[in-house]
Amino acid sequence: MFYKYFMKYKLIDFLKKAQIVQFVAIICAIIFYASNALFVLPPGNSSYKALFYLSDVTMLEGKVVYNPAKMGSSYSFYLSLSSVSKKKLLSSAEGVVKCSIKSNLAEAFLPGKLYSLSRGSDILLESGEELRVYGRFEESKGIFNVESASLVDNVENKKKIGIRALCRLEFRRLLYSWGNAGELIFALIAGVKDFSQNNLNEIFKRAGLSYILALSGMHLSFFSHITGSFTSSAFGKRYGVLGSSVGVLFFIWFAGLSPSLTRAFLCFAISQISSILFCKRSNMFSVLCLSFIIQSIFFTSDVYSIAFMLSYGSMAGIILFQSKIEAFFCRFIPPLLAKILSAPISAQVFTVPLCAYFFRMVAPIGIVSSIFMGPLISVFFALSIVFICISLLIPAFSNVLGCILNVAYDILIEMVKAFASFPPILL
Repeated sequence: MFYKYFMKYKLIDFLKKAQIVQFVAIICAIIFYASNALFVLPPGNSSYKALFYLSDVTMLEGKVVYNPAKMGSSYSFYLSLSSVSKKKLLSSAEGVVKCSIKSNLAEAFLPGKLYSLSRGSDILLESGEELRVYGRFEESKGIFNVESASLVDNVENKKKIGIRALCRLEFRRLLYSWGNAGELIFALIAGVKDFSQNNLNEIFKRAGLSYILALSGMHLSFFSHITGSFTSSAFGKRYGVLGSSVGVLFFIWFAGLSPSLTRAFLCFAISQISSILFCKRSNMFSVLCLSFIIQSIFFTSDVYSIAFMLSYGSMAGIILFQSKIEAFFCRFIPPLLAKILSAPISAQVFTVPLCAYFFRMVAPIGIVSSIFMGPLISVFFALSIVFICISLLIPAFSNVLGCILNVAYDILIEMVKAFASFPPILL
């Protein structure tokens, strides 16, 4: 019966008039967040299943999910478990556990770091790597504190770093010679925000620009546009969709999934499938709702992350309110300026309450800073990609191009600091 309905109305009508998708997404959101509020489900460790209590476990083995985040002198990451042990007793395990590891253990292979400080824990802390970590679970914080770590042996009893992790490491080494500018470029491309400059993440947050450092639709659309334009000009317009899809898949593989990037990829995939099936126009709110449903089913742990909520909140605000806010501003200011102002304002309709609740802080300056810094960061990003390609083709130009990027970096950071100097509203 569903097949007849689908063939009769086709996907275009399903996405245009799919109030059922919106209804299901809203019901799912109510169930997820109401249950979390009522039962106070601990994020990350709630799905842990094994023979031993997590507080008694001394060894975890599993795969790193999502890219690690630097928190002061340590890194936090999530481990999808395959086994655990307690006093030499081994048990299979399921679930995801949040772990914390000292910087000297996690940065053994990174450029500019001392391998000797790792005390032999030769790991590369990247998404997708299989690790065996030893330590203790701190119940009060809900974190497993790692004291030592090693790679898991493969079927040939050899410890091997994955291809993706090696590619990211080599790319990081390439950008290391560009100093602070290289760090920002790597953050924009790979989502790694362990800057050598202290408090840079906090500066972006106070300026209302933390979304720029979070991999999302902006980064995905950039790579999609580049690869799509190249394939269209080289092989014809019919290959443009294929080229953009390949570029997006490569970027997803290299950068690694995160809650916001998963949302962007799902929306992109749904829109691309719609265009392939000759859908001229899709209801973008229905696309967003369908993406929410899919991500909630297959990436359930994402639902409770702040990045997930902010990503969907900002997109929902833009889709639902941007045209209305733009029409209102057109009464008083030129249409182009109204369009520029409406995007950041509409994006904060739902994100401001979330920031107030989770961070106890609201940065109104983010509306103004987004107008100026968003385009400038995009130009810096595009220039970086061009300079990287030139450096790979002609290595002798690398130092000169790095100096140019560092000048641009200094200007951008000073502007961000100027916006961050406006005091936020503390709650």
